[in-house]
Amino acid sequence: MLKLDLKESQLTSFAPALKRYIREFHHEDGETYSQECTQLEQLRTAVIKPTYDNSGCNLLRRYYGQIHLLKTRFPMGEGSPASVEFTWTDLYTEDPITIPDISHEQSSILFNLGALHSLLGSREDRVSEEGMKVACTHYQSAAGAFNYIKENFGTDQYSDTSKDLLNLYINVMLVREAPIYVDVLFNCC
Repeated sequence: MLKLDLKESQLTSFAPALKRYIREFHHEDGETYSQECTQLEQLRTAVIKPTYDNSGCNLLRRYYGQIHLLKTRFPMGEGSPASVEFTWTDLYTEDPITIPDISHEQSSILFNLGALHSLLGSREDRVSEEGMKVACTHYQSAAGAFNYIKENFGTDQYSDTSKDLLNLYINVMLVREAPIYVDVLFNCC
């Protein structure tokens, strides 16, 4: 079965932008939130290199939940007052892509969640019925993450998350018949 590599990232600091925003727009001392910023940055540091097991998946989900909540409370889109630069490396071009938008972070975290599920599914012993069930669950989870990226984030500017490639990932994870994608996959190598 296909397994995908995880995207790589560089460290990011939330604290300067969030503290500045709190100070300028809420007229509070941003330093009072230093501990929360540190905890968020520690969580992000951990998800950059998650463990390759279910706890790694849980960590990615937990961080995704945190940045989703953050996005609802702070304007963190490109050009917004609390935007933070996030750098992730494209899997196929190996180019670092830096975008000051939390949606870029969300998409990359979901990609890594899908990739990690694909890796865990490929590692399962698919000879036993239980192993097959666990593997299928991982592949379905991977397909769900890739589908969510496709449906909710503009992804065609990156080679590793173009809509066509996401469709390929989804179809392979769900073992759908996809003659067009199979043709592309075998003719390009």
